[in-house]
Amino acid sequence: METGAHGGRNGGRRRQKPARAEARLVAAEAVVAAAAEAGACGRRQETTERRDGATEGGVKPVGGGDAPSGGVAAVVVVVARRMLEVCCCSGVLGGSPPSSRTAGVSSPGLSASRPSKRRIGRARVQPPPRDERRAAEDVIHALRSADGPAEALERFRSAARRPRVVHTTASCNYMLDLMRDHGRVGDMAEVFDVMQRQIVKANVGTFAAIFGGLGVEGGLRSAPVALPVMKEAGIVLNAYTYNGLVYFLVKSGFDREALEVYKVMMVDGVVPSVRTYSVLMVAFGKRRDVETVLWLLREMEAHGVKPNVYSYTICIRVLGQARRFDEAYRILAEMENEGCKPDVITHTVLIQVLCDAGRISDAKDVFWKMKKSDQKPDRVTYITLLDKFADNGESQSVMEIWNAMKADGYNDNVVAYTAVIDALCQVGRVFEALEMFDEMKQKGIVPEQYSYNSLISGFLKADRFGDALELFKYMDIHGPKPNGYTHVLFINYYGKSGESIKAIQRYELMKSKGIVPDVVAGNAVLFGLAKSGRLGMAKRVFHELKAMGVSPDTITYTMMIKCCSKASKFDEAVKIFYDMIENNCVPDVLVVNSLIDTLYKAGRGDEAWQIFYQLKEMNLEPTDGTYNTLLAGLGREGKVKEVMHLLEEMYHSNYPPNLITYNTILDCLCKNGAVNDALDMLYSMTTKGCIPDLSSYNTVIYGLVKEERYNEAFSIFCQMKKVLIPDYATLCTILPSFVKIGLMKEALHIIKEYFLQPGSKTDRSSCHSLMEGILKKAGTEKSIEFAEIIASSGITLDDFFLCPLIKHLCKQKKALEAHELVKKFKSFGVSLKTGSYNSLICGLVDENLIDIAEGLFAEMKELGCGPDEFTYNLLLDAMGKSMRIEEMLKVQEEMHRKGYESTYVTYNTIISGLVKSRRLEQAIDLYYNLMSQGFSPTPCTYGPLLDGLLKAGRIEDAENLFNEMLEYGCKANCTIYNILLNGHRIAGNTEKVCHLFQDMVDQGINPDIKSYTIIIDTLCKAGQLNDGLTYFRQLLEMGLEPDLITYNLLIDGLGKSKRLEEAVSLFNEMQKKGIVPNLYTYNSLILHLGKAGKAAEAGKMYEELLTKGWKPNVFTYNALIRGYSVSGSTDSAYAAYGRMIVGGCLPNSSTCHIHELMKTFLKGDSDSYEIIVTFINAEGMLAYSRAWKFCISSREDNGCVHPQQFAKFMASCGALRDPNISWVTFHGAHGIARMIRSFLSPQDLPRYWCSYIGHRRAFFPAIYDVALIMRKCSDISTLPTTECEGDLFDVARALDLKEIEADNCDKEAARVLLTLRCYMKLAERPDFPGMAMAVQGLLKESCCWKCPANC
Repeated sequence: METGAHGGRNGGRRRQKPARAEARLVAAEAVVAAAAEAGACGRRQETTERRDGATEGGVKPVGGGDAPSGGVAAVVVVVARRMLEVCCCSGVLGGSPPSSRTAGVSSPGLSASRPSKRRIGRARVQPPPRDERRAAEDVIHALRSADGPAEALERFRSAARRPRVVHTTASCNYMLDLMRDHGRVGDMAEVFDVMQRQIVKANVGTFAAIFGGLGVEGGLRSAPVALPVMKEAGIVLNAYTYNGLVYFLVKSGFDREALEVYKVMMVDGVVPSVRTYSVLMVAFGKRRDVETVLWLLREMEAHGVKPNVYSYTICIRVLGQARRFDEAYRILAEMENEGCKPDVITHTVLIQVLCDAGRISDAKDVFWKMKKSDQKPDRVTYITLLDKFADNGESQSVMEIWNAMKADGYNDNVVAYTAVIDALCQVGRVFEALEMFDEMKQKGIVPEQYSYNSLISGFLKADRFGDALELFKYMDIHGPKPNGYTHVLFINYYGKSGESIKAIQRYELMKSKGIVPDVVAGNAVLFGLAKSGRLGMAKRVFHELKAMGVSPDTITYTMMIKCCSKASKFDEAVKIFYDMIENNCVPDVLVVNSLIDTLYKAGRGDEAWQIFYQLKEMNLEPTDGTYNTLLAGLGREGKVKEVMHLLEEMYHSNYPPNLITYNTILDCLCKNGAVNDALDMLYSMTTKGCIPDLSSYNTVIYGLVKEERYNEAFSIFCQMKKVLIPDYATLCTILPSFVKIGLMKEALHIIKEYFLQPGSKTDRSSCHSLMEGILKKAGTEKSIEFAEIIASSGITLDDFFLCPLIKHLCKQKKALEAHELVKKFKSFGVSLKTGSYNSLICGLVDENLIDIAEGLFAEMKELGCGPDEFTYNLLLDAMGKSMRIEEMLKVQEEMHRKGYESTYVTYNTIISGLVKSRRLEQAIDLYYNLMSQGFSPTPCTYGPLLDGLLKAGRIEDAENLFNEMLEYGCKANCTIYNILLNGHRIAGNTEKVCHLFQDMVDQGINPDIKSYTIIIDTLCKAGQLNDGLTYFRQLLEMGLEPDLITYNLLIDGLGKSKRLEEAVSLFNEMQKKGIVPNLYTYNSLILHLGKAGKAAEAGKMYEELLTKGWKPNVFTYNALIRGYSVSGSTDSAYAAYGRMIVGGCLPNSSTCHIHELMKTFLKGDSDSYEIIVTFINAEGMLAYSRAWKFCISSREDNGCVHPQQFAKFMASCGALRDPNISWVTFHGAHGIARMIRSFLSPQDLPRYWCSYIGHRRAFFPAIYDVALIMRKCSDISTLPTTECEGDLFDVARALDLKEIEADNCDKEAARVLLTLRCYMKLAERPDFPGMAMAVQGLLKESCCWKCPANC
């Protein structure tokens, strides 16, 4: 779970709260430290010391500022200082015990007046009288002026014997240093003995000098090693010094070493004081080392040292933090039995730990028992309750405690009001907190810094940033000035909002105000940086803190580990963890949990377990968070058995499984095929004291749906409804699958249940996301069906479910279908909102369906659904694409009339439209006009202009505009560079393309796939294929995925370079990546394989493209024909040509070369026949003044023309498949059929005569039978009544045309010419077009050839 620098940590974890750091009366740690220095006091002083030490949570100013005057922080400092000044110090500090208790925190009569400001820090001891100081200075002066160590030692002894001369720590330490420097260990023992006899306070320097003189390295930390060496040298510690050494070790953070010294004390028979035990118990209590604290308590009892209230209270606090409340209550009972009556502090500590554990009811019981006893709640108790109830969201309890507090008279100062303001803010009742703030001011109580901070914190928590900022500005103007912590609140807010840049800007602002950041401020900014994974910035802040002398704490290291994890720098995360240990910053279990989670997410589970096994070495006990993290990791690895084993281990630990544990395991089971086990666990959770929540049910429903056990899923859903209200996650889990399998009735039931419940997510965004999930799972058709059911049932008449469908269809280029769907939904009463109209209009514009888009725009205005700025910009784009510039400008005028100002998007759209309409100069004029009015251009402004200039060949103008763009401070992006690259590619400027590409990289702009495609294309066309392949490998290294165009360019380039194996390999690679080849891909491979003489491979490619559903084009056939011809397979080549004609492909100039490449003939029809062909233009002029007669026969020994020779002639003439050329015949079906047979190979011949009609229309799109045209001429009655008796000459006579006289050899030619003359005569008739259209493509058989009837 993420935690901010001071954010909540659930599940019994430690929590630091920013809004209370200054104002909290429960100032435990600060006063514990003071009390530890102070030593044993009188009974009441000791009570105050125990109380303040046990409650933990010290007051600490942020950024090195002063503590607030008056209020909590000031009271705590005064108490701590006064205790230090008056308490006996048990060998560490001087002074004498007071006769009575000094005024403390718990005093009801505490004055609300402001004490003088003092920094919270280590208190000073009351200095000795002036005469004593002068005497001490004289002793040191005398020692320093001695000639050597012997004389100095003699003077030291002399001073020790004089009653009026006082040895001090300074004089003794001087002598110890002097004797150490001269190696006189025995004399050091003598000096140290004098110190102990005269009760001269020792300090760290004292022990450092002795350890150094004995040759023990490592400083104070090496005390356990130094003690036996000291004993051998005659330096023996008494109880006074032992207690002091323990204290110094604890204060320096060497708790383990302090415990070792304690054990040496016991061996030496020296009994520690109660204070020493207290110091050790506090130290190990901070470490949450429960066993050591309890062991120390038993040690006290065993050695006759009677525990006091303070000792017992520490134990209760530590046991409560470990949630071992049975033992804590036993300690409480033991206190009563031992005659050590629990005081107010003890009960307050118990309340605090109960609240921390979420046992609010038990905490209330303790409070009401206090109210009835002689240990009445005091101010600290009340503020603790306010604080903890607020933590747990107990808003009603907060006011209940506040009323009780007022009744007891504790609402008379700024501390009390700030506490309730803070509590109200924490439970989200900010308005009431503000009223309380105003009430405080009305009573004349001046708010302090921490009062303002509490309210600012509440505003920010309620996301009322404006109010928080206004209050901050008020403080800045009227006072009190914002302190470092005020800035930290804003840093925290920005960090949690994901605005890490603003967080660090606020951090820099704080520093500019002269506020030195402390660890709290650093942690706050690191939290935001960790959340966004900005490791570079985080490192800078981290090292800056250390450079300023700020020691990173556990939270700091945790944030750095999280940041490394977010940035996928897992090795650095591990390094930071071990640096933390090296720097004596004791990791807590939260840090370890974070590192375990980081390692598991990095796939380094073994290392995660190693860290887990080190917990015992670090004296840390795994928490439920630790186990849950490990369970989640094992679940991701699919290790179900290990998960169940770890669950058993949790049952026997101090942290039994909680709801998060069970949900984590349910997730593991459902994702790893153990849904039945998940069901068993779901049913058994209740018996184990853990009630399943929505997440539990949703997880199991997901598992059942995944295994397509839909009925069981629906059954679990129905069971869940009895105890819980389905949430949005439930819908997203179950609905898509139900819709997919057609369980529409059940799906409708679920959505009805959800929509009718209060508080359900029925907003546009949620419905959109739900429908998008259904679309993804169930597909378009089923999703539309479900949406129609919802609309027709009347659940909602909004377009929430329709809008995603519109977007989905438009994305698939099915805007017309989306438009029809909208019409259908309107019939259900569903009305479209602006967003849906915009999506549909956008889709229509993209598909160039401009008219429909305009109609929808008009409809919007008619129905009162006002177009917005986006709508107008869409229409402008549509007008620009359709090059309707005048209308585009009118739409802009309307946009202005409706109150929408033209934005940069509007102007960019207009400029783009002008360029597309080939009004480049007008677009440039508009650009300069806008610039003169202060317009701020964007790359989208320059893109169309640069593209237009480059495509117009104005390279120099384009370069000048590009330079102008840079001068205006408009940075080029990838799109701009792509336009430039493409322009120079078209111009054939290879060198410039390469230079621009490198410049793009140098500017830090990452090229996209289009950039790489352009440069690869350029290089391939320039014959630099190897360079193109280098860029191809580079784009793969950059993590980009090549697209179809990239592969096509390279395959073509490799083919041209005759590197066909590489080309085919690349072809196979693209298919493995899921990229489907298109017709261009196949054409390229067929062409290059054919050129290389690999006709068989080319043929296979042709067959493959057919099976993939591609329709060959003329380039496909040309490539195939060329390949067959080069390989000598003329039969196959001509067959390919026949398929091309039949397939409807019009031959081009490349196809006409076929007759030059074919060398052999296909076997044709064995029958002989004659065909006469001649050509005439529109004016009736005969080509070459003659006709050609062909005697067709497949036999080679009769001097006839083979059918395929004739076919070659017909193909090479270029007249086939041209609708502009008319073919004329008279009863010519049989002859035309013969011709068609000449074009086809035997395997392509149709089985039935009727099938020739389709072939005929393919080869001769405009063919006319004169006999059929004549039948349409009803006004000509000279023809015989039966078809069999009417021939060409009859038609000619009817048209008043004379037969052409010719020799016998030319009679057939004359017949052909007569046919053409008849056609030309008929064409002069005004009704000819209608008659010709009616018979176009139809032929009539002659009487002399028998054919199937009605064919």
